[in-house]
Amino acid sequence: LAIRPSHTANDGDTMFGLSTGTHSETVPGDVLHAAALKAVTGAILNAIDSAETLGGVMSAADAKSAQTKRGE
Repeated sequence: LAIRPSHTANDGDTMFGLSTGTHSETVPGDVLHAAALKAVTGAILNAIDSAETLGGVMSAADAKSAQTKRGE
């Protein structure tokens, strides 16, 4: 998990989903919560990996590169 606790029933987060397919079965809420958690975790990690250094705050990619150059 990227952020803990995340996506609990009472934390106030709102997730919206959209589907164009048809599905006659009902999906349990826990399954949807797990899918939302996985999607948000992936989005957070992607944002961290894609971020660039800005205003003197080093991005994760640049920090990792600096560590590699120093041999850490």
